[in-house]
Amino acid sequence: LADYSLEANFGWPRKPLAPAWWADIGSKLRCLPISEPKSIESTLDLKLIGPYACEPLRFVIGKNGWCRADRSNGMQPDMTVIVKTEHFASCITGASDFFKLIEGGQIAITGELMAEGVDLVLNWLQDLKLQISRASVSQL
Repeated sequence: LADYSLEANFGWPRKPLAPAWWADIGSKLRCLPISEPKSIESTLDLKLIGPYACEPLRFVIGKNGWCRADRSNGMQPDMTVIVKTEHFASCITGASDFFKLIEGGQIAITGELMAEGVDLVLNWLQDLKLQISRASVSQL
């Protein structure tokens, strides 16, 4: 019975699954250059969860827009966005609406949630889309 199970591929070892279409979003985010603006207006941490998630990343906004920053400076973020990797990738590609994902509970935002908090996150998301598309084009 055990031999038959292995031959018929019941149980383990299972065939490896092909990587999901959003599997490389973490590596794309890690490839964004790290810079520290002289004046920081706001900080945001991104925590991706689930398969293909990367370590939490910090983004800061200064006079020249958003950029990726070093998390080791000890500063607490103004906001933290917690989202499954798949949902985040669908926001970046435009396949999902950010507000619908918040309303559906798939995106959590913690921290200073004043009126401008969601606008700030939307601004960050738009800027991030541009940075990722520029980085993808420059790698071709």
